[in-house]
Amino acid sequence: MKHTTSTRNILTLAAVLLSGAAYAQMQATPEMTAEQAAADQIYRADTDIAVANLLDTIDLTVAPEPPRTGLDARGHLDFFGAPPGTPAPLTASAANARTAEDQAIAFITDNAAAFGIRSENVGLLNVRENVEAGRTYLRFQQTYADLEVFGAEIIVQLENGGVAAVFSDIMTDTWKLD
Repeated sequence: MKHTTSTRNILTLAAVLLSGAAYAQMQATPEMTAEQAAADQIYRADTDIAVANLLDTIDLTVAPEPPRTGLDARGHLDFFGAPPGTPAPLTASAANARTAEDQAIAFITDNAAAFGIRSENVGLLNVRENVEAGRTYLRFQQTYADLEVFGAEIIVQLENGGVAAVFSDIMTDTWKLD
């Protein structure tokens, strides 16, 4: 069966979303000590604040609808979609970046906690960049300590000087490795 580019993009999106959901279901939650539960509560509160801060960048007075989001089991964004025609503004460091790749990495880095990136050992390796109809699509492979994490990717869509969407299917529990 031959697919058009837009059909391939939809199939890729569906695969990314399904693999993220499957990963979340595979995560077992062991019994926590009171200390671990308190630390987890603080971690989740920090994540909630980071997600809220990202969503607050959208000017709802001009946006036709609120941003669309998907959260994983720990509350991290695995999908962020700005309202149509109203991309999330680039952060200061992303706006100063010269290339689309640098803009996307700076945006993810500046919003790292919202996407579940907490370790300095986590990196992003650009594996593909496509430009279509005024939009730039960048696919990044997650790395940990310079090793590629199998199947862990972030896709960033840049449009009109901002971020239109982010699909994230990365390993967020890297504290186990730090």
